[in-house]
Amino acid sequence: MTQKLLFYLGSFSSTIINENFLIQIKRYYHVIFSNNEIDIFADIIIIYDYLSFFLSNKIYKNNKTYIWHNDLSMLQHNIPNFMHFVNGVITTEQVNIPGVIYYDNNIEKILDIFGYQEKVITVKFLCNWIDDFNIYKIMLRLCKSEGKWNRIQITNSDDAQYYCILNHPQKGHKWKSENTILIMMEEYTNRKTFFPKEWISPKHEDFMCYEDNHNGIEWHLNKTWNELMVDNINKTKILSSVTSSEYRLEGHIKRILFLQFLDNNINFDLYGKSNNFNLKNYIGSLPFMNKDDGILPYKYTIACENNMINGYFTEKIVDAILGECLCFYWGCPNLEKFLDSRSFIRIDLDDHRKSLNIITDAIRNNEWEKRIHIIRIQKLKILNEIQLIPMIEKIINNHEKIQCNNLVFDDMMINSINELLPVEIVINFTLNRKLSNAISSLEKIPFYDSIIPINSGRKTLIFIDGSGSISSICDTLMEIFCQISNYHILIINFKNEYNYHHNEYIELKNIESILPKNCFIYFPSKEEWILISSIECHINLIKHELDNKIETKVINLKRRYDRWERFLDFTKHHRIIYNRFTAIDGRQLIMNDELDRIFKIPENFKGKRWQITHNWQIGVIGCAMSHINIWKELIQNDMDIYIIFEDDVILSQNFDNKIIKILNRIKNDNKWDIMFLGMNDDIHHQLYEDNYVYDNIMQYSSKMRIHGGGLYGYCLHKRGAIKLIDCVEKLGVQQPIDHFVIDQFDTMIAYKTVPPLVSAIIYGNENLDTDIQNVTISLKSLNK
Repeated sequence: MTQKLLFYLGSFSSTIINENFLIQIKRYYHVIFSNNEIDIFADIIIIYDYLSFFLSNKIYKNNKTYIWHNDLSMLQHNIPNFMHFVNGVITTEQVNIPGVIYYDNNIEKILDIFGYQEKVITVKFLCNWIDDFNIYKIMLRLCKSEGKWNRIQITNSDDAQYYCILNHPQKGHKWKSENTILIMMEEYTNRKTFFPKEWISPKHEDFMCYEDNHNGIEWHLNKTWNELMVDNINKTKILSSVTSSEYRLEGHIKRILFLQFLDNNINFDLYGKSNNFNLKNYIGSLPFMNKDDGILPYKYTIACENNMINGYFTEKIVDAILGECLCFYWGCPNLEKFLDSRSFIRIDLDDHRKSLNIITDAIRNNEWEKRIHIIRIQKLKILNEIQLIPMIEKIINNHEKIQCNNLVFDDMMINSINELLPVEIVINFTLNRKLSNAISSLEKIPFYDSIIPINSGRKTLIFIDGSGSISSICDTLMEIFCQISNYHILIINFKNEYNYHHNEYIELKNIESILPKNCFIYFPSKEEWILISSIECHINLIKHELDNKIETKVINLKRRYDRWERFLDFTKHHRIIYNRFTAIDGRQLIMNDELDRIFKIPENFKGKRWQITHNWQIGVIGCAMSHINIWKELIQNDMDIYIIFEDDVILSQNFDNKIIKILNRIKNDNKWDIMFLGMNDDIHHQLYEDNYVYDNIMQYSSKMRIHGGGLYGYCLHKRGAIKLIDCVEKLGVQQPIDHFVIDQFDTMIAYKTVPPLVSAIIYGNENLDTDIQNVTISLKSLNK
């Protein structure tokens, strides 16, 4: 922005210069008080002694000048004339000096005249249960005013900038995958029953963001966000429950049985669509999306989810807290991760008497009165952090689409920048003269205090700390571009698409307008910096290659060379060499002592998760032997890592760039054994307490898991191969090889890429061409 001079007319004191105004204006601009000289790094200079200031400084036409005053006295009318008299440029042009009348709340007017405009981002919601207009109306209730939430504007127009799909779309819905957020409102068990198969476990890479940490949060009270924020709720009744008569899922059955027990023991008010079980405490039904009468008058309410799943909690508990009830709750096992444990009381639907005692004791002890302040705090948290609209805002704020002149290069750049750049002189040009952050991150780069040499023709590395204000950084860059012809500018604390979680940092769009057309831009993959150069460095070409101790293997049957050719055609533009590995053909296997020893199934066999076995099917045995042979080969040669694919794998777009960066990220990690690049039905990270160890990389927990399968794409370290072969020799292989590997997660360090880099069509879908599952001939019967 162009620098603004704001002249304050009045006594300089904190009581007159409104502190609230300063706090708010500093959210948007770098503001200083000055009486002596113009600070080139300030967005706004507030001047309180205009006589001293004008005698010391010349005001140019590119300094936008305003007067900030309390009234229109004669003195204030004379200020513009004084400015014209002292400053030749302004005197010549006789520009008008705008006045800004000071009020306690005129921050918006100040921002308006300073040219600050927040960009509005439009979002359209699509869902599976009602039409577009009605979901639009529901979402309006969740917004602060007129469909707005800060920069977010909810719309029903098809030309929205972003789309948010709740559950899955309806036939005829249109959206753009690269700008679409997918949020599930139902947990996995219910999705398997009612969702189209392609929406049960969608692929993360098909969307801008697929949020699966917890389901989307809305409410079924007939109240807007504003009403819930300010309305007083008068409590006149004791205990209620709003529960349907559904009797299908685990939670449905458990809660009906519990309500039947309560119905015979205590008085409470029961609301629901119907009373199929003839409970005597039943009051009646409630209107659609309007549970007010069943929640708001009551101090206590009972709410039970459909299932007990980590991360799955719904309007049942949300409505209770927004209605300022103390809820007796059954459901989400890790709800305490999202809400204060004191804002609800858990009950056990498997122990009716115990739960009844919990309810009666809490009411007798006036727990609502003791906890209402905590409930109200959690109410604000739901309204302003957890519910759908702020959740969408956070996702969009984190999303970046940056176009740059060259390919994004990887993390290795920091360790080799001195070798790659022909630096003759290094200049430290910091805004705050603090180098601690830079030195800790870039310790191999020598820094020297200096000033920028005028018209320097030398190749120069210039360091800028990007944590200052945007305008001051732009001023600095403009000065560099004007004075230096050959430059390498390194800006730390810079936000890019790979370190999106650092929202406070400057980003490319803030400086795009001042960049020379012939400059080259380079990003690392996750470090908070950017390199701007007048010279093409080809950094991306130097570092975008696999380590020479890593090799790829694609398992392919000799009689299915068509698959190998198809794979090569898809990857012909990759900068990775893919090596074919001849698969073991189950049809040609002959039963022998070694196969009998490895694949023998004991009568008392019991798997750690699934009890299915390979059943001696020749396709399954051949597949297992192919993987086992690759593991043995890795142990015996001088490679450190194999990237292993089955030939029906589906690689994501730009897979070669992605896998190189992922492997560079864990280059110095000496713990991991195996890293899955994709696995079917592997979306339940929170359920199994898998955790992030790096950006885009999670570690599988050792918890027993029923979800997941497929060995179509993975990275295997030599130490992991040794562990797997040791398990084969000691335990044998009684299952399909993918289940065998997953069963060893409790003895291995297993990673996975999130989102997955590869996928495969699940058996049973789309007439799958497979030589494994479709061949059910038994090896034992084949060799009789």
